[in-house]
Amino acid sequence: MKMYKLGLLLFFSLFFSGRSYSAPGFELTVQGMVNSENKSPYVIVDFPGHDRAMLLQSLRNYVQKYWNKPSESLKIQGDFVSISYYQTVPVGAKKGTLEGTMNIEVKNDKVRMSFNLVALYRRIGGAYYCYNATRESCPSTYETMGGGHAYYARRGIFDKEGKLKYPEQKKAIEDYVNQEVKDITDFINTQSSDW
Repeated sequence: MKMYKLGLLLFFSLFFSGRSYSAPGFELTVQGMVNSENKSPYVIVDFPGHDRAMLLQSLRNYVQKYWNKPSESLKIQGDFVSISYYQTVPVGAKKGTLEGTMNIEVKNDKVRMSFNLVALYRRIGGAYYCYNATRESCPSTYETMGGGHAYYARRGIFDKEGKLKYPEQKKAIEDYVNQEVKDITDFINTQSSDW
């Protein structure tokens, strides 16, 4: 009887695991955002049963549904879609602002996504900090409310030897970008093919 239950459990876990879909993810490295599985600068997601027009419309619908200013965040040129991000994200117990761009190329029933990280910004005390893969990839100044410029305290998430210095910031960036990949994938998968 015990073996029978174990067999049923194995059958159902295989059956249901085949039904759930997990999009590939990104990892932040010294070179920037890369595919966590094969280290290429993009992830490819298949959408069987969807065509190019359907995928482009789904991406447009996604941004229009979830962005405050979709016309400023979304650019579509042919098969290329660009979504600009300037979002508040949790960084440990505090918050930061993530700036970047998700670039998406649509081809047949597939999308190829890459993420260009501008920076993760945090205010700590009276200072503004900018985090990116390397210190040199952070912007050095920002515009103040009075129209002037002030300097960021620039921080590389990795040091010059490639060793991780700020794991909390790395995790915040990866978590947000990977959640976006999952959300976009899930949204497209829920779109009906009979528009």
